[in-house]
Amino acid sequence: MDFIDYQTYAISTDTLPNASNNDTLPEPVSRLNLSTATATAIQQQQQQQQATDPTASFEIPQLFQDDVKKKKQATDLHGKMTQYAQNSIKKLDSLTTATTKLPSSSSSSTNESSLPVPNDASSSMELTNAILSRKLSSILNDSPIANNNTYQSTIQMRSCLKSLESGMKLKNLPNEAKLVTPEYVGTLARKSLRNDLESQLLKEHVLVLEEFRPIVRRIKRFTSSVDKIESVAGTILNKNEGNDHATSKVFDEVDQLKNQMEWLRLKRQLLINLKEKFTLNQVEDDLIVNSPINADFFVVINKVLKIKENATYLLALENNNAGSCLITEVNSTLQLINKKIFNFLVDFIYNFENSTSSSFSFKATNINDNDDNLINFQKSLVFLSNDLPYFDEFLKRVTSIRSKNVLDEFLSQFDTASKKPITMLAHDPIRYIGDVLASVHSIIANEADFIKLLFKFQENEEQTKLNNMEPISIVQSNMEFLNGLDVKLLNEIIQSVSNSCRIRVEQIVRFEENPIINYRITQLLNLYQLMFVNKGINSNSSLILNLEKLQDISKDKIIEYFEKFIANVKENSLSKENNNNNKPKDRKKSVDTGEFGDDLLPPEWLSDYLRELVGLFEEYEQNNDSDTTNEDHENKLINVRNMKTLVDVPIFEVLLKQISESFPLARKSEDIKISMLTVQINCFDLIKSRLQPFATNIFKTSTKIHESWQKISDNLDQYVKQMEELQEKLLFEKTGLSLYHNLFNMIFPIDSVQDELDYDMYISLLDNALMNLETINNNIHEKLNEYVPHALTDVQANLLFKLTSPTIADKICEKSFGNLSKFYSIFREILLHLFPDSQDDILKILNFSNTEFNTLVGI
Repeated sequence: MDFIDYQTYAISTDTLPNASNNDTLPEPVSRLNLSTATATAIQQQQQQQQATDPTASFEIPQLFQDDVKKKKQATDLHGKMTQYAQNSIKKLDSLTTATTKLPSSSSSSTNESSLPVPNDASSSMELTNAILSRKLSSILNDSPIANNNTYQSTIQMRSCLKSLESGMKLKNLPNEAKLVTPEYVGTLARKSLRNDLESQLLKEHVLVLEEFRPIVRRIKRFTSSVDKIESVAGTILNKNEGNDHATSKVFDEVDQLKNQMEWLRLKRQLLINLKEKFTLNQVEDDLIVNSPINADFFVVINKVLKIKENATYLLALENNNAGSCLITEVNSTLQLINKKIFNFLVDFIYNFENSTSSSFSFKATNINDNDDNLINFQKSLVFLSNDLPYFDEFLKRVTSIRSKNVLDEFLSQFDTASKKPITMLAHDPIRYIGDVLASVHSIIANEADFIKLLFKFQENEEQTKLNNMEPISIVQSNMEFLNGLDVKLLNEIIQSVSNSCRIRVEQIVRFEENPIINYRITQLLNLYQLMFVNKGINSNSSLILNLEKLQDISKDKIIEYFEKFIANVKENSLSKENNNNNKPKDRKKSVDTGEFGDDLLPPEWLSDYLRELVGLFEEYEQNNDSDTTNEDHENKLINVRNMKTLVDVPIFEVLLKQISESFPLARKSEDIKISMLTVQINCFDLIKSRLQPFATNIFKTSTKIHESWQKISDNLDQYVKQMEELQEKLLFEKTGLSLYHNLFNMIFPIDSVQDELDYDMYISLLDNALMNLETINNNIHEKLNEYVPHALTDVQANLLFKLTSPTIADKICEKSFGNLSKFYSIFREILLHLFPDSQDDILKILNFSNTEFNTLVGI
């Protein structure tokens, strides 16, 4: 098969034969003559080589010399072959300097018999080289390029040979050894190589011709128009030649046609602009229907929204049919777009749910703020907010999916088959509630991160891009739907676990009786309320409201515990009273001790009650800061109403009533009254000592609460003062000084006596029969001398020994004996002042000096 070699004729047209006409196409080139050399020619060539250089052997010429390498390498096939041929000829000329011209095939055939026959294996290679040299010489001599005998043809031949050699080196032919074999296998290999080269050359020529095909098509398309224009122009010029009027008329028609053409062009441009402004092209329609949700899809959506906005201006025209139809069509397209976006958003959520791992940390690694999927999701959600039905339906889908996932995750933690199940321990309810609330908090934290990642549009870089969307800012227009969307979804999703959480916490709260544990539960619930709100849960959500209800239940259980305690005390007291009424009365024992026994100690229930109350107050004091930050005064555990129940009722109603009922004859008998005062002092001293650490914090929270503490202190002081007065009265009676103490106080108070001038205030008593020295001696001397030496022991052992507070006992002794000593000293001095002549008698009656008397009474 022949082929056209355009590059051969592109070198120089002057050197080609019959090149007088440049428009003529080149003639096909014949195949290269690859006929083999005869044996005679091979023998002659071998003899010539042995004559010149017997040891020389033929080698394949090296065409890539330094001078050739410096030249620019040919890029096309013809240049490569020319370069290869030139280098080959140059090498052959240097090897065959003995001859002036390569022998032809005819001459070689005549001398076939003269070739020497090889004698051994070493001469076989020389024979092969000789045969190849003869063949190459024959091919080159018979080629059209070599017959021109010009410099350019020589260069062309060299280039061809050089290209042929470089091509062989690049291809790394697997049968290269067979190509140089003079046997039949070599002949077949060389023929196969020739066919491959011709096929490759044909392919390259076809590729070159394919490049000209569009040009030819264009020329053919315009050929008819150009021919028509030429024929019309020739007709007009020939017809109107020499007629000016007809020529001007033709030009007028031409101008008119030009104006009409310009008007049509403007009309066409206007229609094109309207089409671009109010319609979608085929590619954009395909993007809407078949394209995935990506940046190009949103560009088309912006164009649709822009078309809808511009279509409203068409409604202002007299004929608004075009605007109405266009808006209807755009709405239909937007409905299709919204449906596609809705499906994309739902698939996005479902794919996220169905991922290989349910761990949020694993999923978060696949979605970040710069992820294209996340950006497309948020853009889609923003666009979908224009269609409220689809938008609300999508939010319901998200809420339903995530709520089920959250509830399943929460309930799975109570399954005993899980790795670390949450189990209820009877001895540690606080830990169980803490584990339940911690599980809810962990779920809320993970869900908040997920929701904020997908649905938070505030303070986001993407919001700036969305705000600049054309034709309008959808984010700003739909801000009422998008603002706080993440918080809204989070609260709706977490609402699914509120009841389950409440049930598991309530089963502990309802049956817990310990007030300290209940208070710790309230603190724990209060803490997790703050943590939940900090994570975005609304304060009016069902979860927070349930925790507040449980907190109120725990507080009520605390107060209820103490109310039950007091109710049991009342019931026990009533039962004891009934039992006492049914038994035979032992009036003496009843008069002495009542129901408190001989020790006159506080009742056991009071100690137990104070122990529980103090434990509660200690817990409250430790957590006072956290308790006061989240609740007002009325909702706190320590308020006026609760403190009245905890302090006032058991002390001032139950305890005092029980004491008064135990000593019904206290008003009639001083001994019984002393016992009752002893019990009252012991009880209130115990109460005050146990509640003293909380006087500066808990009892200072409000004025009314402080009044309870002040009332306790006042009652204790009142009972101590009554005890002092009663002890003082008994001392004066037992020493015989009671009558004169009352008499002197009636004239002038003893406490007001300052010096001897005040003694004259009692001169009027000289007329009183009681002031007779003998009467005084009979009333005082014997009793005074009998009781004073052991008065201190008597008071301490019998009366004040049952007081549990040594401080109060010492205070009562000091006060009562101090008043007694003071009166004895003043009474003695007044008698000496009133009876100066009977001082010896007076000293005999009041035979204790002031120092002796004070020593005896322990002052």
